[in-house]
This record gives sequence, C-alpha cells and structure tokens, in this order.
Amino acid sequence: MTPEQDRAFMERAITAGRRARYWSAPNPPVGCALVRDGIVIGEGFTQPVGEAHAEVMALTAAREANGMNACRGATAYVTLEPCSHQGHTGPCLSALIDAGVERVVVAVEDPNPEVAGRGLSGLREAGIAVDVGTGAEEVEQDLAGFLLRMRRGYGRITLKIAAALDGRTAMASGESQWISSEPARQDVQRLRAESDLIVTGVGTVLADDCRLTVRSDVLPLSDGDKARALARPPVRMVLDSRGKTPTDARVLQGEPAILMTTSVLAHPPPTTVHQIPANTEGRIDLGQWIAWLRSQTYNEILVEAGPTLAGALLKEGWVDRLILYQSPKLLGDTARPLAVMALHELSDAVELAFTEVTRIGPDLRIMATPRLRGCDQKPPTRWICLSGAKVFTGLIQAVGRIAQIEKGEQDIRLRIETGKLPLADVALGDSIATSGVCLTVTELPGDGYWADVSPETLSLTTLGTKGIGDTVNLETSLTLNTPLGGHLVSGHVDGVGQIEEIIEDARFWRVKVAAPENLARYIAMKGSICVDGTSLTVNQVNGATFELTIIPQTWEETVFSHYEVGSPVNLEVDVIARYLERLSQFDQRDGE
Repeated sequence: MTPEQDRAFMERAITAGRRARYWSAPNPPVGCALVRDGIVIGEGFTQPVGEAHAEVMALTAAREANGMNACRGATAYVTLEPCSHQGHTGPCLSALIDAGVERVVVAVEDPNPEVAGRGLSGLREAGIAVDVGTGAEEVEQDLAGFLLRMRRGYGRITLKIAAALDGRTAMASGESQWISSEPARQDVQRLRAESDLIVTGVGTVLADDCRLTVRSDVLPLSDGDKARALARPPVRMVLDSRGKTPTDARVLQGEPAILMTTSVLAHPPPTTVHQIPANTEGRIDLGQWIAWLRSQTYNEILVEAGPTLAGALLKEGWVDRLILYQSPKLLGDTARPLAVMALHELSDAVELAFTEVTRIGPDLRIMATPRLRGCDQKPPTRWICLSGAKVFTGLIQAVGRIAQIEKGEQDIRLRIETGKLPLADVALGDSIATSGVCLTVTELPGDGYWADVSPETLSLTTLGTKGIGDTVNLETSLTLNTPLGGHLVSGHVDGVGQIEEIIEDARFWRVKVAAPENLARYIAMKGSICVDGTSLTVNQVNGATFELTIIPQTWEETVFSHYEVGSPVNLEVDVIARYLERLSQFDQRDGE
C-alpha cells in the first residue's frame, strides 16, 4: 500500500469510529476497517461497554459477507492500538492474530497502562507487520477525552458559553433566552450527546431551571447516531456549595443526577449527593472536584455554566477547550459578563489559541484552547507540580482492614478501617493507595474511609477478590512536604501476580512472585517493583518469576505476613522501564 492508500483506508476507520462516540464510554470510540486486495471487506466500531470492540466488529462483518477465511492476508486499519488485556471482552490482539491478518496500521498508541505498547509488540511477535502514525493528528482530536483520562487521570473538560458580540451572556435581569440562534442550540445538543458528564452551577439552575438533557426532536444527527446517543444519555451534575438546589429542579428529574456540595444534605433518589471540601471563599474547591473526577471514568466533561463558575474554571486553569457560540447582538454594558475573573494586570489575562471558527446559522462557533503560560509567569493551578496528582512512594504507612463492601451492578464501594494511618490531613477527594491501587476518598466516617471501585479497577486488580476482614496496605498520596523514599509510583496496577514460594531464613524472608508474561521485560535484577503498594528491590529474576528479600520491619508492618502460596498480588513496574522501552521503540523506527 502507498501512504496515500493507507491514509484513505484509515479515513474509513476514523469515520467508523465517530459512530461510536455517542455510546462507547468509558471505552474510547474506536473504528476499524479491514482491507484485502485494495477493497474494504469489513468495518466496525466500538459497541457499548461489555460488548465487542471495533476490531471484532470488523472481523465479524468481513466473515459474514465473505466467509470465515475472509480476513487471512488482510490489512487492518485501527484508530487506536488493539487492546492486549482481558476486560469485559477478550483481547483484540488475539482476535486479529487468530483471524490471520498480515498487517495492522494503527493511528495512535494506547496510553492505557494495561495496553501501552503491548498490543503492538504482541502483533510484531506474531509476525504481523505494524505501522503506527497514519491519521494520528485527527484521531488524537477524536479520542481527546479518553487519551487525556489515560495520560493524566481525568477526561477533557470543555467549557461551553453562549454570548453576544460584546461578550455579554445575559441581561442584568438574568434574561438570556435566547442569545444564540436555533442552529447554534441544535449544535449544543450534538455536543451534549458526545459528552459523558454535563456540569452546571447552582446559579444557572436557580436562574433558568435548566434540564441539560439531550432532546431527540432537535438533535441534528442521523437516525443511527441519534439512536446511539439516546441509548446512553450523559450524566448531569450540579456544583452547589451551599445546597440551594431545589429537590424539584428539572435538572434532577428523570435520569440519575449528581449534586456536588460542601454541605451535609440529602436529596431523594435518583439524585446522588457527594460532599467535597470548600475553598477559602466557601465555594466548592475545584481542585477537589478534579480529584473526584480522577476516580471516575468520564472521558468528555461538558460544563454549561454562568459567569462565576466559568470564570473560576478559566482562571484556575481547568479548562481544556472553550466553545463560544457568539451571536451578532449587542447587549450593552449593564448586561452580565462572559466570565467573572478579578484580573488586575494584563499579564494575568487567560490567553487562548483559536483552533476553529465556524459559521452556525447567523452565529459563530469559536473553539479555543488555553495557552500554557510562559515559565517566567505563575502557571495555572492545574500545572503546579503535584497539584491534584496521585503519586506515592511505595513506603507503607499502615495496614488497614476491609470493614464493609457494598456491591453495585458492576462496581463496589469499600469501607476501609485504617488503623494507625493518620487521617487528620486527609480530605474528601484525596487519594489513598490501597494495596497499590489508587482510590479516591468519598467519605470519612472517622475510623477510616469509603472509596468507590470501578468495574475497570475490579477487573485489573485484586480488589475484586477481597472480602470483609481482609487486610490491605495503605499509603496517603505524596505532597510537597512528604519526605521522598522508595520510588515514585502512580497507584495504577500493571498486572496481577501470584505468590509462588515463601522461604523463611534466619533474619528475613525470601518471597518468589510469578508475574504476568507481558510484565517480564520490565523486571530486572536490582530494579524496583511495587507489590501491593510496597516499594521493593528485585533480587533475582527467572523469566516472569522474580524473588524479593523481605526484612522483618517490612514483614511486620505490611500485609506480607498475611500472604500464603497462591495469594494474588497487585504489581506496578518501574515507570523508568516503561520510558526506556518507549524510547527504544522510537530508536528502532528512526533506524528503519
């Protein structure tokens, strides 16, 4: 295939993937096109969570149309690296290998720690030619929310504002319906349909009694896309620091909604109330809100809010994309502003870069992304080192106990009794590594904490195997004042290993652990590894099995003393090993 042909066929995969954007979350909306002898023989896109991925859908379509052996010798064009792990469905890597494809063209490598190059290396090890990068720029935009969530821990935050030509968003009385035109409002419906979470502030709720729903009668989509969008409506959320949202507010009716508040209050189902800390002004601490988002699986987060919340998000640097619908009207100097921000010098201005300007009916749709300020200026909050980060040292502070388990349809809630772990400085939204798994504190009952565990985390760690009374290692997240020790770990588990042997010597214990085969290349003698959250040094390596020496203090102060042969353990490999592998891959490409 020529580069031009590769680009054309990748465009087919990109187009297919866009059909998944309305229902694939928390999975990415991936597309796949299978080509043999220059002809597309099958296409597919990601189905809802728990169902088939794009590659399997394309393979199935090709076989149904052309017979069971149709895919042998074909080229697969996939917008994202094929998954290599067992989740709700089998790995797409195995499906492509078993189908007999001879070449795979991938637009973007998957930053998900459970994939992160393993899909590509698995294909190459099977003798399949792999090319990466065709269509990457376009796919990076299409998958922006998922890619950001994998790379930094939470999805893309889009701030949508409708304003007049003079930047005013409502009259002084609060009247704002309608500043924008009907075509612009229909485009907002499309934007909502593409979102996983829609957020507003209590001020907007009290002023407009908004629904924030996706309306089928004005949704400008094809019948197929509309059906997919309505099958999975976005979750709605109100940020309300003082609990002023009425129980009969329209945004809380119908589908389940979330109320974020700093107050202790109750709302009738289906509303869920989450309490998070306030900032110094008594408003919701947006950094704590972001910390909560890190514990969730929302890829695309759409904020439709008034000038107070909009200004706070922009000033603190939490906005990834601004979408401004600007109408050709002038509302005058007494009308309400676009964003409330107390800026005193021009150097404090929030700078943006235009990425797109499109005519929508009589209005303009302006898309812009905030610029990262220069190194000589104070960066926005989100860029400060360790602000809202989930980083640990692997030095266990206490052994806790699982005291309560509440099971949902696919997820669970855990109440952990923390023993001697100091909780005085732990706030709602903070992170605690629980046997190596980074969990976000959702409640603080006094003797411990509650945390939500997502289906993804349950499938990739040992937490799903724990029972009431089981012990767990505990460590609070690193702060600017935390002494450094061990090695920096993220709390994102790379795989589950198994205790193979425990040998007690005179002054220490030797423990052999069998790791998954795909992690063997990251484990080296005298290198670091994190076992159930404990930072340790590898003493010996034999294939995928490694040996550790456990000193008495570690044995007594962690859950190691509770292990038996066959016990499963969470493993996180040294991040430096991953970076070295990544660099070597680029070196290999440069040499080709």
